[in-house]
Order: sequence, then C-alpha cells, then structure tokens
Amino acid sequence: MFRVEIDATPITEKSGKIKNGARAGEDYSIRTQTGYVDLGGKYPEKIAINLADDQKPYLPGFYWIAPESAGTGDFDSILFRRQLVLWTEKQAADYLASFKGRTAAAA
Repeated sequence: MFRVEIDATPITEKSGKIKNGARAGEDYSIRTQTGYVDLGGKYPEKIAINLADDQKPYLPGFYWIAPESAGTGDFDSILFRRQLVLWTEKQAADYLASFKGRTAAAA
C-alpha cells in the first residue's frame, strides 16, 4: 500500500467542452486535489488526486491508497484507476489486520 499526505484542502477545477472523439462537444469537469505519495525515495512525489463531482476534499493528514484504486491493464499489468480512493490510517490497519493468519493462497 502507498501512503499519501494531504497538506491542504484547496481543489483545482477545470471545465470545458470535449474537442475530439465520439464525445466531442460534451461538457467536462475535472476536480483535483494535490497530495504527496511516498514511493520510497528521498522525497515524496507530488500527485493530483481526482475528486468526484460531489466529493468533499480530503482533510490534511496521512492516507493510504485503497485496493479498489488499482486494477489490471493490458497484458495483465497493474495500474491505478483515474480516481484514487484514499483510506484513513484506521481503515488501512483494519484491512491489513483482516489478513492476519491467512496464507497467500487464501488471501
């Protein structure tokens, strides 16, 4: 699991009309919040976290990227979905505790 730090609640909003493709001319709206993910390097990496239209921004603090944020792509490679779901420390701890005593085959 990856740990993400949110240090402020402001969000960035972008909107407009789709220019190309089958949905050309339709309205779009993108809401993002800045976070910093710990990838094991010297410093965390800045990331944009997409928010749903009605989603409140995450409060400052530490979160974990939830398993439902991941999926598989071409050739069974792992990828993160466009909209990340962040868990609190307690949610992540409860999830990890649910594996205690289970073997890899049972997980």
